[in-house]
Amino acid sequence: MMHVYKKHTQKTYSVIADLYTHDFEKDYGNFHFIDQFLKLIQFHKLKQYPFVDLGTGPGTVIDYVLKRQHLLSSITGVDFGKKFCERLVKKYMKFNRIKIVCEDMVDFTARQKNNSVGSYVASYSLIHLPDLEIDELFLFIQRSLVKNGLFLFSCYRGTKKELEQERYQVIRDLRLHHDEPLMVFMNYFTESEIKRRLHNIGMEIIKMEVIAASVK
Repeated sequence: MMHVYKKHTQKTYSVIADLYTHDFEKDYGNFHFIDQFLKLIQFHKLKQYPFVDLGTGPGTVIDYVLKRQHLLSSITGVDFGKKFCERLVKKYMKFNRIKIVCEDMVDFTARQKNNSVGSYVASYSLIHLPDLEIDELFLFIQRSLVKNGLFLFSCYRGTKKELEQERYQVIRDLRLHHDEPLMVFMNYFTESEIKRRLHNIGMEIIKMEVIAASVK
């Protein structure tokens, strides 16, 4: 059964999906991470294994990978937002090697076979997972990765782990026409917490980088 925090987040994204797509579909800020990741995939000869994007949203990461003309044998996009998934299925209809799965990322990783996935990306998506599910997700990822498999994820720095009002509502974005409060679960992480949690399940950190927050 889906956690109540995730239900709130899922409902909120169903309301803001179009706005979010408009604002972030082509937002490639700090995607030098993806460039480095693709080089590592090549170096470790992981191209023949599935590349999985957890929390695909509007397809920003997949679009960027396609722009880099990186010859991955297969790409799987996973998202629990029905609106995102329907749009992604249409968007990648002509790409045989891209598969879209409309599912919770924890459930998806739980059912992957041992040593079956080459690489996982989670770009600002595990920030919405209830904290009790984070270690579980890391464990499923670690178990399903092939030898020298890779996992790249981005998150926000901090200590809060709680429901927050959706940012479009907080800033009173005039494009959003929705009166009821929209809530999303936000899970912030410290560097020491990430190191500890990954170390506990036997994952090695190749690189960790802290990006200064942009002031808007």
